[in-house]
Amino acid sequence: MKVKIMANIAALVTALALLMLGGCGSESAQTASDPVTVISTTEVASYDTIDEVIAAVEKAGGNTTTVSSTLGGYDTMAAAAQTLGANGTLSTTDISKIIKGEWSKVAGWFWGVKYYKVAYEAGGYKNLSGLVVMPKLWFWQYPVGVLLLTHPTEVLRAYSPSVTEPFLDGTFTKLFGSLFGSLKYVVVIPDYPGLGDNAEVHPYCLKERLGSTSAALVKIVQADKRFYAGDKDISILGFSEGAYAALATADYMRHRTSEYRVNKVIALSGPYDLSGTMKELMLTAQGDYPAPYFLPYVIAGYSDTYRDIDYLKFDQSVVANPIKDNQAFNRRLYQIMDGRFDGTTISKLIYTVTPEVPNGATSYYGPISMTTALFQDRLANDFSTTGINQRLLDNTLPGNDWGFVDPTVKFLFVHYPDDDCVKYANTQAVQAAWKNYIGKNVTIKTLTDTQPLTKSNAGSTHAASILNEYLIGLKFLLDMPLD
Repeated sequence: MKVKIMANIAALVTALALLMLGGCGSESAQTASDPVTVISTTEVASYDTIDEVIAAVEKAGGNTTTVSSTLGGYDTMAAAAQTLGANGTLSTTDISKIIKGEWSKVAGWFWGVKYYKVAYEAGGYKNLSGLVVMPKLWFWQYPVGVLLLTHPTEVLRAYSPSVTEPFLDGTFTKLFGSLFGSLKYVVVIPDYPGLGDNAEVHPYCLKERLGSTSAALVKIVQADKRFYAGDKDISILGFSEGAYAALATADYMRHRTSEYRVNKVIALSGPYDLSGTMKELMLTAQGDYPAPYFLPYVIAGYSDTYRDIDYLKFDQSVVANPIKDNQAFNRRLYQIMDGRFDGTTISKLIYTVTPEVPNGATSYYGPISMTTALFQDRLANDFSTTGINQRLLDNTLPGNDWGFVDPTVKFLFVHYPDDDCVKYANTQAVQAAWKNYIGKNVTIKTLTDTQPLTKSNAGSTHAASILNEYLIGLKFLLDMPLD
């Protein structure tokens, strides 16, 4: 008994000391191998209940917004009603309440959380930002771990994780971040380059840039004593583009094991197979594909990164055929990909394109119809060591350089077979690449049902699967049975 009392006193003294140190502000997280500079760390919000978080969603317009069109939704109730019908659509507020109910069945009680916005520099980028969700702990408690939550694709800057006023979020990242934080995880949510405070070109599905900037925010949190995270294991979880970013960050961290200790990686419905499944989608997706924005974002990100590929330049790869105001289509499209416009607005412009390669059609017939004959030819035929297909292969995950899977890291992949945005074949490609590890430290889970969300009330099967896939990820994180 005496030993136990002394141990508790020692823990209390340590906690108080860390609190005092935390009051001194953020520390620099620079290292020679992975330089990171902290600009500021600011508390921006505090919530004691999940209902307070949902109230913030509703106050920001949750009754008039819906699942982001970057997940195959429609961004606003008005836009959704044009296709889904007003009676079938669920608002952001509605879905948030459903998420709360389903989550409580698995995780139970909600503890309070605090939000911190972090501004930093890393990976060659300035003006990066992100959100840290810190659990409200009693003075003798410590976080159970660090959770890097890499969010799905978002194109509207106002939806960035670090933007809390107004509390808009078409991918429910802040809501899920709050729920994970309530489980006593320090939840680290990078905005990604091109979002939050950063106005550069978003590196869409580019593993080094997404991996390095996401890992940098983890490093900052681990170095800041107010978060008590320096000695904690790191878990990584992401959905859609976030699943790609999760695997990309795991790839980045596996080369730096002296700096990062990864425990679990949870990848949900991600576009990992860029050189296979996603390339095929670029070439063959039809006019009813729910998220056509992805192709110009790939082109913009890759042209910004691989500037030696001349035909990847936006004005060379996207058609210039004029739209109604006589402005070149490629110029207008590039202009509205700067974070000021939601996915619905971008898609509506894409649908007005006059194809250069008609393929038997005189109007939009799928994402590829907005690209030039030159780009289509190079995508189909340029397999040189410096061409587009080699670059897609370089960024395919897991790549050819993943010669082994670290047995100390547990991986979970979840995907819905009828996903209409990010094809299930992406996860099948991972399964084929890592077949020797399935059943050991790699688990592949097939989602069998999206209920209570559906394509008719969320916009797409991809959007509808987000809730159940997060719940499976939650169970994996907590070492619970997945069935």
